[in-house]
Amino acid sequence: MDTHFQFNPQALTLAREERGLTQTRLAELMETNQGTISKVENGQMVPDRPFVEAAANALRYPIEFFSNSYPLRELPPTTFRKQKQLSPVVLRSIRARVALRRRELEVLMRSVDIPEKRIPLVNLQEENVEPEDVAKHLRAHLRIPRGPIENLTKMLEDAGVAVIRFDFGSTKISGMSVYDPRDGMPPMMLVNPSMPPDRNRFTMAHETGHLCFHHHLPWPPPECEAEADRFASELLMPADDIYSDLRGLTLEKLAQLKLYWKVSMRALIMRADQLGAIPPNRKRTLLMQMSKMGVAEPVQIREEYPSLVREVATFHIQSLGYNENQLSSTLCLHPDEMRQLYLDLRPHLRVVSS
Repeated sequence: MDTHFQFNPQALTLAREERGLTQTRLAELMETNQGTISKVENGQMVPDRPFVEAAANALRYPIEFFSNSYPLRELPPTTFRKQKQLSPVVLRSIRARVALRRRELEVLMRSVDIPEKRIPLVNLQEENVEPEDVAKHLRAHLRIPRGPIENLTKMLEDAGVAVIRFDFGSTKISGMSVYDPRDGMPPMMLVNPSMPPDRNRFTMAHETGHLCFHHHLPWPPPECEAEADRFASELLMPADDIYSDLRGLTLEKLAQLKLYWKVSMRALIMRADQLGAIPPNRKRTLLMQMSKMGVAEPVQIREEYPSLVREVATFHIQSLGYNENQLSSTLCLHPDEMRQLYLDLRPHLRVVSS
């Protein structure tokens, strides 16, 4: 073992959880026993070189990942948009992968300037404002014209939010946001690419509400999900602009409105009910008709693809003189995983050197 190499037990735990492995399963892959894994992770045993090499091979990380010089920080407060309760193993895997993507983003951001953060921090209770008021303010602040938001992903990236398509390994979670206003990092928003585009747009709007209202609080209030939903509805479907469109709804009209407003037909029905544009019995009828159609809606909107994070990674190669091996080493990733995560697209660069 290199005399300058100091093993970091936390890195082993993080890598194992990121790959979704138990101690027992990792021990099987490394041809050792769970007791050894447990002692190493808890700092009760200093591993030798063969152990570290076996761990690196089993977990598909370079040996440098396990060095004590690898900076690991506690994941800042996060907000999940869940559909169902996730198992502890899946949750640990998600949190570990998010922590690693957050750390990699921190490394990438050292050498670039990104759009200034323009998402406000608001305490709804102290400032005595409603979520809808904040959504209206944000649209005005970002100079969004009346009507639908053409590309919500681009709007968020232009406002300094790092949007990432993130494979959660489960369809039980739609999205998640990570932000700590104290650490100088941009907000990070993760959306599940297995979800339909209209679902992802509402998830992003919902998580934007969390960024505005909840990440800077010591603990989010019980009504935080409802507040984020109200914000998202007003952001994507402003009451003053959409009300007249929601009168006299039929399934055919809903399909047309979905293509225009870029939200799901169900979201349009719920918005019409919220605004009193349809009577309650009409809402029930439309939802029953939708249920008979099955899970998939008859029309879909175009997918939105984030580009900011990949632009930052590509900037390192095209403008800062990194080769792929150097960038992989910097991020403590194997080259194939680095390419998959950060270089599979080559969008137009918007970042500049700092």
